[in-house]
Amino acid sequence: MGEDKMRILTGYTKEEQKEFGKLAGKKYPLSVFKSYDFSANFPRLNAKLLRGVEWPFMFDIADFNRKKAKFPEQLYYVKLTKFVFTYLSEDDEGLDLYSCKDYSIKQKFTMQEIKDIDERYVPFTVPVDEVEDDE
Repeated sequence: MGEDKMRILTGYTKEEQKEFGKLAGKKYPLSVFKSYDFSANFPRLNAKLLRGVEWPFMFDIADFNRKKAKFPEQLYYVKLTKFVFTYLSEDDEGLDLYSCKDYSIKQKFTMQEIKDIDERYVPFTVPVDEVEDDE
């Protein structure tokens, strides 16, 4: 049989993803819902559960715990200058700095991609979700 594909979990906040991480490795992660301290230890996941997303949510937790699902990797800009929207960019000709957000070239990288280019860029990374659109 072929290898199962990894599902990418979407629709979870960073805080909810952290709580998922606290469930990882538990022998019976779904039993945590029955515990008396679930709402105290997992307040964001508890709120999501109370909003009525029980079944997809439980499948996500089970698959995450069995390493059959993961969250999308954090993407980063590499900001090497103080100028607005000046990011390390990659196109067919190689790496360069572009002074605008250009959606036709690659400007968002995973941490591993950045390290593969040059580990000295790591201190200049900025999570994409922290950059204001009107920067």
